Amino acid sequence: MLDKRVLRSYELSDLRRNIVLGDESLMSALPSTLNLSGRAFQEMGSLFASVERVRFVIESKNHALGSVRTSRRIPQSINTVVIERAENRSGQIAYYSYLH
Repeated sequence: MLDKRVLRSYELSDLRRNIVLGDESLMSALPSTLNLSGRAFQEMGSLFASVERVRFVIESKNHALGSVRTSRRIPQSINTVVIERAENRSGQIAYYSYLH
């Protein structure tokens, strides 16, 4: 089987997410996000992604205890699951993020 991945960059914070395409069985126990120096960010967890017709879905788990780095500082734990969806709607990309 081919190793399929998507690399996503967050230029404002110098982070790179290495997203494996497939199912949860392919998700690494190690953090999927690194900074430019190669330091792992446990706060963003491990993740995998799938493509469902016109929708790209990223699911992340295994987050470090602490808080999501937003203006509201949302608490997170090892049990936190974040699902991000991007879908093509008539040529426009709609993006959604859900925290469980």
